[in-house]
Amino acid sequence: MTGSKHTDITILDWQMDSQFKNNQDSQERDGTLAIASIAKILQHDKEQQGRLRLIVIYTGSPELTGITKVVSDHLNSKGYSNTFESTKITFNDDVFKFCHIEVIEKMVDAAQLVDRVITLFTKLTIGLLSNATLSAIGELREKTHHILHTFNKQLDPAYLSHVVGLFSSPQVREKAHEVAFDYATDIISEEIKSNLQISQSITNNLNLTRIHDWVDYINSENRDDLFQVKINDGNNISITSDRIKRLLSTESEDTLLNTLSEAPVIMKRNGETIEKFKKAKIQISLNGVEYLPHENLSAIECKRRDLKSLTDSSPLPTIKQGSIVKKSDTEFYMCMQPLCDSVRIQSPTNFIFIKIDRMTAANPKFTHVLRSADDTFMKFKIKPGSKDIHIFKLIPDITTSSIKVIRRDNRLVVCYIKDDEQQAELSWIGEFKNSVAQSIANSLASNISRVGLDTNEWLRLSC
Repeated sequence: MTGSKHTDITILDWQMDSQFKNNQDSQERDGTLAIASIAKILQHDKEQQGRLRLIVIYTGSPELTGITKVVSDHLNSKGYSNTFESTKITFNDDVFKFCHIEVIEKMVDAAQLVDRVITLFTKLTIGLLSNATLSAIGELREKTHHILHTFNKQLDPAYLSHVVGLFSSPQVREKAHEVAFDYATDIISEEIKSNLQISQSITNNLNLTRIHDWVDYINSENRDDLFQVKINDGNNISITSDRIKRLLSTESEDTLLNTLSEAPVIMKRNGETIEKFKKAKIQISLNGVEYLPHENLSAIECKRRDLKSLTDSSPLPTIKQGSIVKKSDTEFYMCMQPLCDSVRIQSPTNFIFIKIDRMTAANPKFTHVLRSADDTFMKFKIKPGSKDIHIFKLIPDITTSSIKVIRRDNRLVVCYIKDDEQQAELSWIGEFKNSVAQSIANSLASNISRVGLDTNEWLRLSC
């Protein structure tokens, strides 16, 4: 059971109860152990916020649909809302979006069983980014020896020298090991990234040929209305597989203009079409097919951690550059405090934040996205300037000498002192990736450092 928690594919025998029954006194029916095992696996996955999972039940019984219904009904009764169709069970909860259960007939040849299971798993994972991700994982396995050779034990003295060097700085002494950890993870991740960026197998999974293959696979029925293109806030325009292939492989402006302007028209052809297309927000969707909203990919790009990715066993965050907090339903702030100023804190300390605007349907323009606890999206418009700077006097955790987030009433909060010296709370809602936070910090610094000159208006407008 413990091993099943960490595997992508779990295979269960519907009749495995017979191996444990005492035929004289046991009244257990077939499938009892299989169903109990599935429930335990799902419970674990729910605690971990879900994962990719294929559970296969094989049976010698011809009643495959009947067995599927028994499993479905039991899981529904335990709160795992699901839908079954023929021999397949899918779940309605987003946590189990990528968990499927399949009931198949028992096979005499083990190789046949393996082939069937691999086929089912392939259908579950097929996709451009999922295939590229699997290729990336495979690439890392192939390059493990190379990466280990790069970071071999002979580098340990150099790394320890770095750690000792950090202790020489009073600003980071108490957090030297944490800073060293960040340094190590940065250089390891960059080495992994550089290997992935030159990987031919990943390139092959995202090149034009593979994208065209994906178009053919997704639209195997050759529907004329499966693919839809939306420009800015316009209407969805249905296009054929051939047309989207041409749109994805355009090499000249003439070809692009022809593809955009043919019926049904995506954009009218005129002298400004290319320029407008260059600045347009382009959204491709699949008509009648379930897919994740575009905000999902944007949230992955932005977040280091959010309320959905934290589990009960996760270490609680500390407040530093990139942390996002909420003061009220209409007031959100991003921490701009550098890491070196976020440590060695023994008393309430002023932290620099900038006010960020949460966008609504009435004002849909946004620059950054985070997931909320209920798996909806919080969209923010972050254009930092001096007028957005705000100071909060945060209360540190004495043990860690940092601003530690704490759990309170099913919320993650950080305590601060108001102007009237009363204590209040900010709700922690997420943290941006270091690169994203640094980009915003650079933008703020650039805005603040602008030089304002009183110049001759005629001269200024003569340029």
